[in-house]
Amino acid sequence: MNEWTVVTVIVVLFGFCTAVLKPVLVLSSTIVKLTQAVETLEKSLESTSAKNSAVHARLWDRVARSDELVRGCEIRLQKLEQGRGS
Repeated sequence: MNEWTVVTVIVVLFGFCTAVLKPVLVLSSTIVKLTQAVETLEKSLESTSAKNSAVHARLWDRVARSDELVRGCEIRLQKLEQGRGS
């Protein structure tokens, strides 16, 4: 082998390594960004879930109080209707 063959092989190997490593590095950085985005979404989902649970508890409490009020109104209406019927 002469010197030019060695230089050609080195240049081809360098080109091959560059052609393979550049997409791998881009892919790696993209995976890191996606991992960070997923972690942020997980934190946001946990926060939203906690807030959602608190809101649901308040709503169910309000529904329970409304049921009591409606029940009281029903009893008063029944008494009024019974008084008119007599």
